[in-house]
Amino acid sequence: MRISLSNLQEAIKNPRAFIRAQRKPRTGFRYSRYLMLRSVALGYHAQNDLGVSEALLEARLIQKFKGTKGNAECLEQLRTYVSQFTALGTSVAKVRNRVTVVLPEEYADYPITGEVARLDLHPAGGYRAWLLTNRTEDWRDEIRFPLLQGACATQLNVDVKEVVPGVYDFSRSTYTELRFSENEIRTARRRLSKFLDELKQIG
Repeated sequence: MRISLSNLQEAIKNPRAFIRAQRKPRTGFRYSRYLMLRSVALGYHAQNDLGVSEALLEARLIQKFKGTKGNAECLEQLRTYVSQFTALGTSVAKVRNRVTVVLPEEYADYPITGEVARLDLHPAGGYRAWLLTNRTEDWRDEIRFPLLQGACATQLNVDVKEVVPGVYDFSRSTYTELRFSENEIRTARRRLSKFLDELKQIG
């Protein structure tokens, strides 16, 4: 049973409900303005041309949605995203970077995977592993972030201190860094192991 880092918080709260949900048939993909914005924003880093990205986003919005309400806001969020990225002074190492939490062999049937929307090289050294969202939460309480920091460090073969996970919130146009200590990462891994043991018992 593959488990997404993005679903892990809810899964831990109610393992039985999570298993029931996993066994239900998958429904079809649903478009949203945010998902289009996210896709085009990440695509911007391939050519670094805001005009091209704006035209692409506008064309996709017109093609997929009958009404235009929300289109102007979506385009403005794209412009702000590019402006905020430029202000960071970082460079992009990779977009849509897939990561896997390395676990003991006993949990091989429960791979924990996720996606770093944008992996940046920081001018002062190290990496920034950004997730993108359109909602504001108290992200530091989510177990996925210390696990993500550890998984990225393993993937990049660097110390965990050299990777800083974080969130860009389109709804507020803000970046939030979430830096965790080695002890916090170990604690998150113990919590994850306890959850996986519960899943194994439920069957």
